[in-house]
Amino acid sequence: MRHASRRTLLFLASAVAVSSCATEKEPVAYDYDAANRMWWAGRPEEAFRMMLPLAENGNARAQFYIGCRYIDGWGVARDETKAVEWITKAAQGGNAEAQFNLGVFYRDGRHGKAKDPVEARKWFELAAEQGYGPAKPEVSPLTASP
Repeated sequence: MRHASRRTLLFLASAVAVSSCATEKEPVAYDYDAANRMWWAGRPEEAFRMMLPLAENGNARAQFYIGCRYIDGWGVARDETKAVEWITKAAQGGNAEAQFNLGVFYRDGRHGKAKDPVEARKWFELAAEQGYGPAKPEVSPLTASP
């Protein structure tokens, strides 16, 4: 009988543990498309909150998105330093649009970047290699650096 009591207690303890886990809120997993839909639905603050964890976890598209939001100030306060940090991460992560934009920053000396045609060309070439159309004229023979 004593053995059965222990079994019953163990069963009850595990049932309580399982039921308490089941009632806790599960973390929400966002995806890029869901966050982008929030953006287009006119809810930029919510879209930013949904996109930030993706960016922090290395999603290059989300990193570019976060950088752009810091530039335009939709859903978050404008912050040029954070914008360039996120866009640089996205470019380093292989996002062609971010690579192109970083090239523009270096070409034009914008958003805290000094004019640097060699650095600009590097980013334009990376974007063009991925087929990103706007980058192609930047690396054509007519725009070649001396």
